[in-house]
Order: sequence, then C-alpha cells, then structure tokens
Amino acid sequence: MAKKECGCGGGLCQWWEAAFEFFERNATTLDRKALAGALAAVIRFGPGKNSRVPLIVGSTNAAKSTVLNAIIDVFGFSNIVHRPGEKASMALANLMQEHKRFIYWDEYRPVEFAARGTVPVTQFLSLFSAGAMEVTLSQSFNNGNGECRWRRGAAMTSKEEGLWDPVPAMLGLMPVTNEDIRHMKTRVRQFPAKVAVDGDLAEVPQCGESLCRWLLADAAAFAKGDPEKPLRRLKGKALPPLPDLDGQPAGAKSPNVVSKRQLTAAEKVLIEEKRAAALRRKTEKEMADQAAMQPDEGDAFNAPSDEDVFNHGHLGFSDDGEHAGPDPTEDSEGGWFV
Repeated sequence: MAKKECGCGGGLCQWWEAAFEFFERNATTLDRKALAGALAAVIRFGPGKNSRVPLIVGSTNAAKSTVLNAIIDVFGFSNIVHRPGEKASMALANLMQEHKRFIYWDEYRPVEFAARGTVPVTQFLSLFSAGAMEVTLSQSFNNGNGECRWRRGAAMTSKEEGLWDPVPAMLGLMPVTNEDIRHMKTRVRQFPAKVAVDGDLAEVPQCGESLCRWLLADAAAFAKGDPEKPLRRLKGKALPPLPDLDGQPAGAKSPNVVSKRQLTAAEKVLIEEKRAAALRRKTEKEMADQAAMQPDEGDAFNAPSDEDVFNHGHLGFSDDGEHAGPDPTEDSEGGWFV
C-alpha cells in the first residue's frame, strides 16, 4: 500500500501536509520516528511489554486524531475496533469477531472508562499485554462469555489534562488507585502533542497510502537509531528433582522400605513359610465351603418329618410302602363312596 499514490493526486497529499505540520509543531515533545517505530511494532507483534500501544495525548485542536485517523483507511472501517460507549455493557464484544484487525480508540481515557466499569483495569492490562481474558458477550453465544487474546495492532489518542488522575470510591463508580494507574501506564507509550493548530482548521482526508509510506520510511530510520531496549533473554535453570511417594528426594531410599537385595536367607525362608501357610488356609477354607454345600443323608428333605404340612405324608406312603394317607374310599365324615 505504501507504493501506491493517495487520492489527492498530482503527487501531493493533503494528509501528509497536515501530519507534517503536526510533527513540526510538536517536535520538542514528540519524535515522529519514534511514533512510527512504536506503531509499526504494535502492528507487527501486537501489544506487549516490548511493543507498547502508542498513545498521542495533547490539548484540544492539536490534530492528534488527524495523524491516526488514516489507519481507518488502511484496515477498513468495519475491520476497526472503535472506542466503546462509556456505559457499554459488552464493550469488548467486537474483539471476538475474526475480521477485526486493529483497535483504534480515539479520545479514550483509560482511568475514566475503568471507573465506569466499561473496560475495568484488569481487562485493560490483559488486553494490551496479549494476556488471556474472558469477554462478556450476548447470552446467545458461549453462555455469555468468550475467551480472547488480542495479538493485533492498537493505538489511542486522548486529552492530556486529568488523564491519569485517580478515582476514589464513589456511588456508581469503581475506584482506580495510583497503583492501578502505574500498571496501566506500562501498557502504553505516550507521545505528547502540546501545541494546537494555529489559524483556521481544515478538513483533512484519510490517506492510508500516505500513512503507510510515512510509517515505512520513519520506522526504518527509527530502527537504525536508538530503539527501545529489548527485554533480556533468560538462560534457563535446572528444575529441582521430583520427590517420591514417601516424600524422599528422587534416588533416595526410604528407611521404611527394605529392598529385596537386602533380604537374608533366613528372611526368604520365613517369607516362603508364611506364603505356604496362607495358601494352605485358603485351600482348607474352600474344602470346608464345598462340604457344607453337600446334602446329608438324613437331612430334612430326605428324612420323614413328624410334621406333615400337607397331611399326606411323603409321597402318600409310609416307611413300609403302605399307603399312609387317608383312605381314598372314605369320605371326610367316615362314610363310604358307592
């Protein structure tokens, strides 16, 4: 895109004219090459400790937004995550849309939005350090929550006065302490723009092609100069050994455990005798259980019973084979059947 010419035509760009004047007016407080380097780093790597979010702060009519508004032309309006409403209940829901490529929060005041609960301190810290967090969504999606880790570009503008003033605990507001503010400041890199536009204001087009050309040229020059000191690289350290189940260090022998190599001949014989005795007891118990299940010759099933439940003896016969039941030819009243 940097190789293309913007729509202003004739090799002249109105956006670059306004941006150049902005950099010239604020040259004592704002390094345009450093701003280009910070913006290029956050676009390439996403926000983090070594690629903090550029934040242009300054007075009214300082043309802060004029410089960064061209980002909308670069990525497209629908692909930008714009500043949420001050009382939005799902302020970060748009982060979950795959096509969103850049966060551009114009006139954003981090402390004020945190105090209102729109973007709380913890979410601000996680969002602009590539930390994982949960985003509130409509109850129709993911039970109202979605997991998010922002790894794309971001930039902000804001008025300088009262930007980092703490907020005490008040009705309807969440307190934002000085400690909270110190942490929030580590997520951004401020570029002060203290000088306002002198004279009449003008409408400036959003020339994405010209912004990309400036970004490429000044970021390359900044990279050859004195960029931010990179984070130190850790060498690593050996981990401590794992303990065993008895709480002993790896390789150490527990005093309560006797290794087989330490058993004597007498101990081995004793172990075998105990094993044989246990096996013998098991066999005897199984034999006794089997014997108990065998019926005796004179058990209640086979032996005659003194108590004839059905009043017809066993099978209707006595021990000598004679019929033991009532005479089938005699009725119950002593009569005889004819």
